[in-house]
Amino acid sequence: MKKINLFILTINLYPKLIVTALVKGLSRAKFLLKVRSISQNLHDHSALVPSLDPNEGDFKLEVDALQTLMVAGDSLVAALKANTAATSKQRDKITGIMTDKYCNQIQNTPNITLENVKALGFGVKGVDDQQADDIALVSNSHPTIEELDNTRYLEIMLTIHNSKSGKIGLPEDGKRCDIFMKVGGDKPLDLKGMTYVGSSTRGHFHVHFTSDQLDQDVWFIAVYVAKASSDGEPELSPAVKGKIQ
Repeated sequence: MKKINLFILTINLYPKLIVTALVKGLSRAKFLLKVRSISQNLHDHSALVPSLDPNEGDFKLEVDALQTLMVAGDSLVAALKANTAATSKQRDKITGIMTDKYCNQIQNTPNITLENVKALGFGVKGVDDQQADDIALVSNSHPTIEELDNTRYLEIMLTIHNSKSGKIGLPEDGKRCDIFMKVGGDKPLDLKGMTYVGSSTRGHFHVHFTSDQLDQDVWFIAVYVAKASSDGEPELSPAVKGKIQ
């Protein structure tokens, strides 16, 4: 009898699956919705993957902790916005009292003199308005990064004030405010090793990051650029550290 060799060809109908989480690039709100949905799905279909580590119950606890933190963070942001609005309203009220009432009452006070007005902390138009020393210039002031808002996914918003006037925005002779960044490492003392990320003219600046930079510390320094060339180097802002979330 003739010998016959049999060759068996095995075909894998179910190749190895490459599973992805589908959370890359999601906003804070959409990320929370996604992981809450996944947590519920893991619970509803626990028999499909019975040996998860951590198990679906522990994963739910982590998701609940994230939701608690985000709710608390949203409340803080809302409170900060409310405080900012209330502060601005109160400042306007005080300014109105001084400009609309006190100025008129003081200038109509019998025998009031220039020195009396200056002693009260007010100025006299055309004589001494007490504003000369308060004009912010590139040469006598520097930017200060007063706030880092990282409540948006992979984004930080910088709020920049002037060190002399305390106001948001540029000094009198400022052309723009340049922003430099350094991810990780020690606190920078100058711009060496830092990356230019853009410029602002309105006191606010948004910096965007990539997912591979998530959870890293980041340093920022701001510096004014004058409208015309001037002697000396402008002063840098103090370095401020944020967290990429």
